[in-house]
Amino acid sequence: MTGLVIPSGNIIIPLILWLNKKDKIIGLKDIGANLLNFQIVWTFLAFTALIISGFLKIIHFEIEPGALRFSLYFWVALYIILPILFAAKIKNGKMGNFYPNIIKLIK
Repeated sequence: MTGLVIPSGNIIIPLILWLNKKDKIIGLKDIGANLLNFQIVWTFLAFTALIISGFLKIIHFEIEPGALRFSLYFWVALYIILPILFAAKIKNGKMGNFYPNIIKLIK
């Protein structure tokens, strides 16, 4: 959620924490790599969508309000609700790679 305050903070802060703690906490190496892969892909897709929507606005392309509403709900679900749900699962003792791993950049 730091990406809302600091541009690319959703990559920088988890990367710093992961690099400092990955050898000290059991299982953090795999979970942190999975989270960072998800955040890198998600940030790339979000910035790409922002650039495309800006371009569409410049050329005066009309988007239906229903499509805008769906994209807002999708963004909220992926960017805010998923991290909260995954943090709650980890707090309850469930360990695993919860984030979808589309492209594996960090191993």
